[in-house]
Amino acid sequence: MAPQPFEALREKLSAYIQAVHQGKSISNADCQTTYQLVYQMCTARNSPHTQPLYDFYSQLVFDGFLTDSLMPIISSKQSDEEFLHAFVDGWSTHVQMVKLISTVFRYLDKFHVPRSGLRETKEVGIRKFRQLVFDPLCERLTACLLGRVASDREGVFVDRTVIKQAVNVIVRLSDWRQVFSNTTPSENLSSMEEDQSLISEFQIGIYTQTFESKLVAATAEYYKAKSNSWISSLSCGEFLHQVQETIDSETKRVEDFLHPCTKTKILKVIEENTIGFHLSSLLDNPESGMQIMLQESRLDELGLLYKLCKGHNASASEPSSMLKEVSVRMRNYVTMKGDELVAQWADSKDIKGFIPQLIIMQRTVDKLIRVPMKADPLMIKVMKDAFEQFTNKDVGTHSVADLLARYLDECLKTGGEKKAGDMGDLIGSAVTLFSFLTDKDLFAESYRKLLALRLLNGSSSEENESELLFIRKMKDCCGTGYTSKFEGMIKDMGKFKSLQAQYEAHLKENEDERKLPIKSFSVKVLTTGYWPQYQTDEIILPSSMTSCLESFKSFYTSSVKQNCVLRWVHNLGTVHIEATFPGKVGKKEFIMSTLQALVLMLFNEQQSMTIAQVKEATKIPPPVVVRIVEIFVRKFKLLAYEKPGEKPGADTVVMVNPAFKTNKYRTNMTTQLSKTADEERASTKATVQIDRKFAIDACIVRIMKSRKQLEHSSLVGQTMQQLLSHFKPDPKVISEINHDNSAITYAPCM
Repeated sequence: MAPQPFEALREKLSAYIQAVHQGKSISNADCQTTYQLVYQMCTARNSPHTQPLYDFYSQLVFDGFLTDSLMPIISSKQSDEEFLHAFVDGWSTHVQMVKLISTVFRYLDKFHVPRSGLRETKEVGIRKFRQLVFDPLCERLTACLLGRVASDREGVFVDRTVIKQAVNVIVRLSDWRQVFSNTTPSENLSSMEEDQSLISEFQIGIYTQTFESKLVAATAEYYKAKSNSWISSLSCGEFLHQVQETIDSETKRVEDFLHPCTKTKILKVIEENTIGFHLSSLLDNPESGMQIMLQESRLDELGLLYKLCKGHNASASEPSSMLKEVSVRMRNYVTMKGDELVAQWADSKDIKGFIPQLIIMQRTVDKLIRVPMKADPLMIKVMKDAFEQFTNKDVGTHSVADLLARYLDECLKTGGEKKAGDMGDLIGSAVTLFSFLTDKDLFAESYRKLLALRLLNGSSSEENESELLFIRKMKDCCGTGYTSKFEGMIKDMGKFKSLQAQYEAHLKENEDERKLPIKSFSVKVLTTGYWPQYQTDEIILPSSMTSCLESFKSFYTSSVKQNCVLRWVHNLGTVHIEATFPGKVGKKEFIMSTLQALVLMLFNEQQSMTIAQVKEATKIPPPVVVRIVEIFVRKFKLLAYEKPGEKPGADTVVMVNPAFKTNKYRTNMTTQLSKTADEERASTKATVQIDRKFAIDACIVRIMKSRKQLEHSSLVGQTMQQLLSHFKPDPKVISEINHDNSAITYAPCM
């Protein structure tokens, strides 16, 4: 190898290095001359110097500058601040030098490097800095940076700019291409933060191994000690605010001078060593823990607790362990309050107030979950589980399903005081409570019976928007089959006006029936299957009523449905009676049930009768006769006992009360006569139990027709699963019904 070309090249490059070190510029012409020298050495025909030039570049050019000049300058700095500045300045000088010298040697990069499988000259320059400067100073540099971060956490002023520059040097040492990209360090970090998934371990490996791992460990130790002091001196709310302030400050610290990928790791160790380390103590604090937050509706503190326990890395599908702990406390609290409410009303005589209190509780809990906890799916689930636990318990002798149906009965009656907006909110809460019930079939039967009374008594109609809204919401919740009977009942009522108009037109066309013995007569036809099963009593009607019934029957079977059978349910009828009393009382109008009217009309012919005679004349069951007479005597004073204060019996004499008086022209005396409330509840439960057996039987048949052969345990499980949307089947009942059907062969459907 001829020494003359290399000596000339060495002199040129030494001058370049000195110029860069002194901050002087180098002319393009000078660079071009040096490039020509390298080019001639590489393309010499007799003895090309490509590989010697590559070795010369990597060994002689940088080794002397880095080892003899740069390292002594950086190592001589005593303070951390001066050391960091010297390190950053040395890096900047070295990068400029690499850019300049690699330009001179770019012929090697274009031809020799690809052919020989060598590293590019720029990469060699960066690797030399790492080997000769960074590796020897790594321990001191890391300790210096950790000290600066610790001082910053304690509130001591530090130069964040130089820390950021030093961190950027460590990051770029992992990938030399980052050094020579067109973006500035801040732009490069911002682009990384936007899509951290594109950052590989190779790109930041040195940063992760040498600095970040030690920073994360130091952060964990620091905040574990801090949290131990906080927990002993701060309330739960104050502790949460302190942790949030810490997270905010650390986030700002990462944004100012650390790599974006460090943020997730730093926040994770903060959560683990503050909230996570003391979570049980915080949640169960008797003075300021989660139960106190829930009782006093501290929404800000609950929101902060949820935010911190949810964590920064937790997914919706798999919540964090801390959030699971919070959900357990939430479930326990809601269950406790629900059990207290049930116990409070269990012995109450006036049970009507239970459902309003339950709605208030449901709305309160719903607000706690939807506002501070952002309607988290886990929290919604635990609320549902807790409500299902106590809403399916009996309140004394009453089921919540029956109480909810009766509460809605009061609210949905027309003429109530609630406004449309209030009714919408109430129906929404009622549907939510309804969704918690497992005995949805019991609710349906109670609601159906009460809906029937509302429709027949005129306290609701097919145009009641609140009624229709609630049915639509139940339909969305349980499907069309669940509400088909309710919709059928309302549909029947919608036909009433047109049917009545047809009947009146029929009367006008038939002279024999034109004049009925009563002023007005209307009939509501109820479709069997939609309406509850009503008992039809064989009672004796006056001729005036009988002729009206026969007239309508003739019209309906000839003009509407020819092959139908009409069964009259007299105890659901309503009669308007005009009565004339002697003296100042004068004319009065009474509204009452058909059975009440039959009893009262007997006293048109006789002034007094025994209860046994009343029963014989009407064929009304004795208990109902006694109840009617008691209502007329005790409540309305329309009748009187011959012996005042006498306990009614078969021989008790009843007469028209001569002292009857009232200032009202019209008096509504309609009263439910058939059954007491307790009897009605027992009847509803009995009906539901019978329907459940039919449902279980049908479900077993469906399953066996499709499966042909199935183990008993699997059959029980599938049956319960299919019926659980309407009620919770009893496994014993399933086994009994399956045993009764064991001899049946299920043939496949053709």
